[in-house]
Amino acid sequence: AAATGTVGMGLFSYNRGNYLFDQKNHYTRYTAGLNMAIAQMGIYKQDVAQLTELTVTRQDCYHGIAAMGLTILTAIYCPGRVGLHTPPPPGWLMGLAFVNIAGAYVFLGLTIWLAMHAAMRADTAATHMLTRFV
Repeated sequence: AAATGTVGMGLFSYNRGNYLFDQKNHYTRYTAGLNMAIAQMGIYKQDVAQLTELTVTRQDCYHGIAAMGLTILTAIYCPGRVGLHTPPPPGWLMGLAFVNIAGAYVFLGLTIWLAMHAAMRADTAATHMLTRFV
């Protein structure tokens, strides 16, 4: 019985040493995996922020260009005729010109509205993506 107890104690000590060694490695693997997951989430958040910034910057460019176009069209439309320093063109030609200018107003207004909507939607989507539970 003493020999069995000695063998059993030796095996327990041998396995205990392996167990403690494995537990140390297990914790190291766990913390390494956790650190990788934290780094991956940081990269994900950075990617979402960069994609949103790209979209918002592009829409801001569209918005500025459309606003400048509206300013130029207003300068053309307000005098009521084209060619202030020369004789006026025929009325039918002026009518066609002002109908085209009015159409351009509509499309530039639509461009401004859609650019603002796209920028706000991109910000909203980024907030949703960054605050959801993954």
